[in-house]
Amino acid sequence: MCGFYFSTAPVIDDSFEDVKQRGFDSREFSGDGYCAIQSVMPTIHNDINFDVYDSVDYLFLFVGEVYSYDKSYNTDTEFVLDKLLQGKQVFEGMYAYILYNKHTKKCITGRDQSGQIPLYYSYTNGFTVSTTLKSMVKNLQPRPNPYTLEDWNLSKHYIFSQTCWQGISHVSPHENNVRVYNKPDKVKQTLKELKD
Repeated sequence: MCGFYFSTAPVIDDSFEDVKQRGFDSREFSGDGYCAIQSVMPTIHNDINFDVYDSVDYLFLFVGEVYSYDKSYNTDTEFVLDKLLQGKQVFEGMYAYILYNKHTKKCITGRDQSGQIPLYYSYTNGFTVSTTLKSMVKNLQPRPNPYTLEDWNLSKHYIFSQTCWQGISHVSPHENNVRVYNKPDKVKQTLKELKD
C-alpha cells in the first residue's frame, strides 16, 4: 500500500494517521517551508531505505510499483527517481509521486495511466499533495463541495477532477505536471524547468 503527504500549507493536525496506516514504517520530512510524510512497505530484496527520498536538492515521495524497472537499481523507487531526473515521466505500473526541488520550490507530480493510485492536490494556503484525503481535509479544513456530492453518491469514485471538498482536486490518470506551489493557478512546465 504505502502513502505520502506533502504540504507548504500550515499543519493543523500532524498525526497523519491515514498516511501512516498505509505502510509498515513511516518517516517525516521537513525543511524550508514544507513538511512531508512517507509511509512504505519493505521491498522483497531490501530493507526500507529512506535515504533515496531525501537529498540536499530534492525530496521524492513515491508509492506504487513499476513493473519493468531496470534490476540494476535496488528498488523501483530508485529507478523512477533516476529516470525522472533524466526527463522520463511515464512508467509501466501503478504509481503516484511528487518530486520537489528544494532550491526552485517547484514540484512535479504524476500518476499512472490507469489511475490505480489516487493523488490529490490543493492550492489552499500553499500547495498540498497527498495519496489520501483525510489528512488534507484535517489540515486544509475545506468545506464540502455541493456540486460534486451528487456525483460522488452516484459513482463512489472521483471520476472528475474535483473531489467532494472545495479546493481539493484529484490529479487525472497519466497526468504529469510541474506545479509552482506559491502561485494559485496550475503551471505546467517541462521537467527540464524543474531542474533549472
